[in-house]
Amino acid sequence: MGVNNINAQQVTINVSDPIPPDNIATVDKDSKIGNTYNKTQFDTKWTQKSGEIDVKLNEIQQILETDFQGVLSPTDPSPTEDGSYKPEKSSSDDKPLDPNSAADWGKIYPNAGNLRAKDGYDTLFYKKGSVWKRSESKKPDAPSVTDEFDPNNSTDPISAEVVNNYFFGIISPTLIWSDGTYDGTGNAIPYPGVRRTPKLTIDKPSIKLEGLSKFTVLKFFKDGSYVTQATIDAGTTSYETPVNLTYINQYAIVITGVESTEKVIFQGEPIIKKPSFKKRVNVLDFGAKGDGVTNDTNAFNNAIAYLVAANGGILEVPDTGNYYLANIVIPTISTLMTIEIQGEYHAPFFFGTVPSTSINISQYGTRIKPYNNNLAVISSVSGGFYSIFNGVKLCVSNLKIQCMDNPNSNGINAYNCAQLYIKNVVVTTNVYNPNASEPIADSNGIVTPANNNAAYTKLENVLVTGFNRGIWVHEHTVGDTVIVCSCKHGLYFGASYQASWFNRYASYRNQNGITIAGAHRFKIQQMNIEHAGPSQVDATTSWQLTQYDVNDPSNLGKGSLEYSVVVGDSGFNQADWKKNGGTNIVTTPI
Repeated sequence: MGVNNINAQQVTINVSDPIPPDNIATVDKDSKIGNTYNKTQFDTKWTQKSGEIDVKLNEIQQILETDFQGVLSPTDPSPTEDGSYKPEKSSSDDKPLDPNSAADWGKIYPNAGNLRAKDGYDTLFYKKGSVWKRSESKKPDAPSVTDEFDPNNSTDPISAEVVNNYFFGIISPTLIWSDGTYDGTGNAIPYPGVRRTPKLTIDKPSIKLEGLSKFTVLKFFKDGSYVTQATIDAGTTSYETPVNLTYINQYAIVITGVESTEKVIFQGEPIIKKPSFKKRVNVLDFGAKGDGVTNDTNAFNNAIAYLVAANGGILEVPDTGNYYLANIVIPTISTLMTIEIQGEYHAPFFFGTVPSTSINISQYGTRIKPYNNNLAVISSVSGGFYSIFNGVKLCVSNLKIQCMDNPNSNGINAYNCAQLYIKNVVVTTNVYNPNASEPIADSNGIVTPANNNAAYTKLENVLVTGFNRGIWVHEHTVGDTVIVCSCKHGLYFGASYQASWFNRYASYRNQNGITIAGAHRFKIQQMNIEHAGPSQVDATTSWQLTQYDVNDPSNLGKGSLEYSVVVGDSGFNQADWKKNGGTNIVTTPI
């Protein structure tokens, strides 16, 4: 090996040995004799390791969730059990102005070793003996919204207005350009020196004119009618203006000024083009990862927007594990169409009446999990079709919607949907239902379409566990094999103009099997009930003891049901039927 050209700025090494000495770092792009990586090789190796690190971090998170002890408030007594605790509140208390400061900040938890919970972070506290530790990860920032529709863009979300414009034909207007003397016939004579730069979005294109002379006058015409004009000021050689092509067949800009002849420098005509659409798309094709780590919100919502533009269709959700997202929102739709979110197979119905610490429900089914605890996992915007209703028949099948324990969110909120069909779906929290914490917040597993809907709501093979209200029932609701467990209110009947009907409804460990909150007519062919037994609850889960099987204190319900009721720790012995009010509800034991 020889060394030459040594100076303060450069060292050149000529390699003559087949294998260079160990004390000198050499790089060879072909990786034959070098003993260290070049940048490309390093990036390749790091990409592989980075994926492995993400998997390990996800495994650690799952371990923490498996050892989950519950939600911790800053005012609660200090916990005695080892395990992980979810802080109930977070804040920006004592947050330093300097983003590079190492000072800690957030809501102080005196009962957890004075650890802090920060706004904008997903935080867990972990107790081992007398030692408390904290794990936290920053929640993804709210994504920006683009006003361009691109079904191949799996990164940027789009607004409901854009989807609406796209669907109704205001789609990528193609402008026909022409130059020439304005003679009223459309004949064009080239007009040199003026460059046109179109900028096209959905219905908001603009044109930038460059190379103009001072004091030039631009006249604007729509469909041959004069609209307005603009004068180019001294020292300015360009002019930009929006060109709204909605409901316009032809748009023209005519130049006058130093020349006596008027000349057309821009003439545009919108041509509406609808591309061919698939009616069945896969969320992975829109960038979803389903790895339980990546924020898949944009992928889901962009896929839904594509189907809306296609006048409806099916969104396939492959069973890759966990899809981690904020919320899936059905955008504004002004005509009735079907949007179906479909998993690969029937989600397992994992529930029970006997407490257990060995059951991990997180390993079963294709799961959609929220990273925010204050949004519905699936919902729709209000209005667009008629009244408050969006023009969507929302279908959800073969999925597991898994919210957090003591949820502050809704699973499926179809209140603004015109119609709803849910089949083979589990809406649950992240714990086995007999171990569920008391749902303090105003949460709902499923909210059916509001009154005056488009007269179609069907629930078939549905399980809901762990919410304040299991299923909020409005009119026209039909249910078959509906199971609600460990909720404060199993079926929650709101005010209704039309009747509802259930074939078989199972109520296990609910504080109230049925609650009547508004005038509602209904019939339940069979209501199968199991109360939690005294030996099946502890201080944390005693809220699951039954108060009433039918709770109708204001006698607003009218209907009938047949029932069978047992206590969980007494074999096949019948339990006492518990009814509060309900004078207009005929109840018959089986």
